[in-house]
Amino acid sequence: MNMIGDIAMDLRRAALGSDKTSQVFLREAAKKRSSIGKDTPEYIKKILRDFGRTKEDLLMQSILLQNYATRH
Repeated sequence: MNMIGDIAMDLRRAALGSDKTSQVFLREAAKKRSSIGKDTPEYIKKILRDFGRTKEDLLMQSILLQNYATRH
């Protein structure tokens, strides 16, 4: 799985976990963000720039990233 897929899984875990667990996975996703290539589409970069504020946002973003990762 590529790095975007890994970030998608971290966001999914953050969305489904407790508040303490969510913070751990959000930090992990933020660390991985810096390794994303410059050739990544703009809409993916936008998702990666600012993770959601709610668990529902995080879950939606994780699905969008996972869909992209499975196609590329």
